Amino acid sequence: MRSITYFKDEYGFLSNFYPSPFVWNGFCWPTVEHAYQAAKVKHLEDQWEIRTAKTPAQAKKLGKFVEMREDWEQVKVESESCI
Repeated sequence: MRSITYFKDEYGFLSNFYPSPFVWNGFCWPTVEHAYQAAKVKHLEDQWEIRTAKTPAQAKKLGKFVEMREDWEQVKVESESCI
């Protein structure tokens, strides 16, 4: 079995940065990265700013400078490795 070690080219669709608009909490999100960064913030104004970021990289950067919700560690979903 071949391991996927990067999310580019044929595996680009697996990246949180891949353009894949979807509706979550009543709003359209351009990428999973936008939604993930917004999910961890405390204030709705910060969520809006992250949701409307022009790129997923900008959304990620904005997510580093916001006040996080106090229960983030309890409510976020941990992923498990298959390796």
